[in-house]
Amino acid sequence: LAGFAAGGGEAGGMLVRGVPVDEALPDTPRDGRPAPGKRSLTSESALLLVSSCVGTPIGYREEKNGQLVHDVCPSPGRETRQENTGSVYFEVHTENAFHPFKPDHVALLCLRPDHDHTARTLVGDVEAALPLLPPGDVAVLRQPRFRHRMPTSFAGPDGEDAFSRPQPVVLGPEDRPGLNVDAFNTVAVDAEAEPPLRRFVQALESVLVGARLESGDLLLVDNRRAVHARTGFTPRYDGRDRWLQRTFSVRDFARTAAARPRGSHVCSLAAR
Repeated sequence: LAGFAAGGGEAGGMLVRGVPVDEALPDTPRDGRPAPGKRSLTSESALLLVSSCVGTPIGYREEKNGQLVHDVCPSPGRETRQENTGSVYFEVHTENAFHPFKPDHVALLCLRPDHDHTARTLVGDVEAALPLLPPGDVAVLRQPRFRHRMPTSFAGPDGEDAFSRPQPVVLGPEDRPGLNVDAFNTVAVDAEAEPPLRRFVQALESVLVGARLESGDLLLVDNRRAVHARTGFTPRYDGRDRWLQRTFSVRDFARTAAARPRGSHVCSLAAR
């Protein structure tokens, strides 16, 4: 885990099996909130322990009320959303790409797989994708010509789309690049930047690797250098649907101080 925290592992992800999960699980939540019938905290404790080995856990006030552990499960009527409540193919994305203090690592722990065991969680490393692009595309991607759409929970109640300031989607030195992109929510600010962005997403899609997560499987994603995605599945809403828990962590906790109250692990855009 220490090596992954420093370097991100192969392909920007690391799969850990055999993580403790509660013996008696209640029905899978249908609203993305903590299950009221969950009487033990085995999975939450294990997930936070692993996250603490690669960084410091953080939350976001505007997302799931600032909880440090998120319940990720399908919700009725939200199947086609490009959010963690959906069940259609979830496109490649950097977690919270729009946020100035986005997480460095994402940890996903499977409590219960989907009925048909078809959902695959995928990771795509920027170092594998960039060699597939012409140098001119990479040069454009390194320029501040892209904006990231914010989820409605962050954007406010007015119903209008809100975007980040223009920024590059390929970051860092050439010999150790990073990325910050969301296939659904990242847009080019000018027409000439649109084709390079499209080809970048296609390159990331072509290098995806992953696994079908079973109970006790935990996937760590280096959010600085890899995107992640998920194939589609069919929920039944019978209490036994796919159920993951998720945490975010950062390597440099002090860097987030301007976005959170003193002593808190919960960031807020309003606190900046």
